[in-house]
Amino acid sequence: MTEHSQAFEDFVRSHDPLVTAVVPSYNKASFLPETIQSILDQEYRNIEVLVVNDGSPDNTAQTVSEIAAANPDRIIRHIEKPNGGISDARNFGITQAHGRLILALDGDDQMKPSFVSKAIAAMRQTGANLVTCTVELFGTQSGIWVPNQYEQFSIRYDNSIPTLVLFDRWLWEQVGGYKVDFPFVEDWDFFVGCSDRGMRVCRIDEPLFRYRASESGLAHIFTDCYKWCLALIMTSRQELYPVDEVVWAHDHLKTMPERWFEKFKSQSALHNSAWLLHFWLGLYAEGRGEIELALKRYSQALQASGATNWQAIYQLGRLFVIHNINVGTGFELLHRVRILRPDMRSFVEKSLEAQKAAQQKPAN
Repeated sequence: MTEHSQAFEDFVRSHDPLVTAVVPSYNKASFLPETIQSILDQEYRNIEVLVVNDGSPDNTAQTVSEIAAANPDRIIRHIEKPNGGISDARNFGITQAHGRLILALDGDDQMKPSFVSKAIAAMRQTGANLVTCTVELFGTQSGIWVPNQYEQFSIRYDNSIPTLVLFDRWLWEQVGGYKVDFPFVEDWDFFVGCSDRGMRVCRIDEPLFRYRASESGLAHIFTDCYKWCLALIMTSRQELYPVDEVVWAHDHLKTMPERWFEKFKSQSALHNSAWLLHFWLGLYAEGRGEIELALKRYSQALQASGATNWQAIYQLGRLFVIHNINVGTGFELLHRVRILRPDMRSFVEKSLEAQKAAQQKPAN
């Protein structure tokens, strides 16, 4: 057991720690009363409610103010920020949290009254620093979702942790927060990052999380778009995957749905320095045959991420070479890829062979 693990176990066992429920809200005002009430109804009482208004144009501020006025004995806080997306809202909320234990709950979901008390009990009994549970679906779908059990390596291919989690803020600090590049599946990416940084998971086998299913929600995304979701994670956490799988992810994202392009484009306007967004948009542009735009996006990704980002360097150099745009620079970039990621050698050589074949092809 590490020194931090022992300190965390001592912390949760020594007293009833303050829990901060971080609730991002963008156009969720109509759902917030039920969501917040599910927090107030928790058997465990030492909870502060922190609603992060992510530049929402609805009446979120008024809704939270009215709920706070009706519950003067509870800690209910409302903070506002410019619109930045759900990851940005969660990150900002956690920076403002007074509690060490963070409860992540979306603005339209709910939980049953025993979740927090059972989650803290599970932390005390098992030494876990992240606790989740099985899921009850409501809304456009109904039923029970029982995720697969968490395992450090399988989480990289199977999103086995639902959105509702109680976790040690230390994990968020270790992984650097939620990545703002993600307009969705940001929680899966976060959990994959945490899996390599000391996350210990316990799942309560009761449906204590009530997830509001919708036609455009996560249930739909994972059912119809699983491989694209996985490809996003692979490009984000490339150090945790074999290089051939990361290159597969590049190719697969070139065929992403147009609606994803629109989401990434909107997110990129909010976070111009987020390199993954430029990179994903570059892959999409290349998949549509828009080579000049792809080069621009790959260049932006490289500029935003630095000279050691082999993914952006590879795609940029590859296009330079195979399209005979700037072959000399392309060779230099591909050589750098082999230095940064030696196991990319075979893929680099394929690009060089493609360029030679194109040169030898007789003109019509």
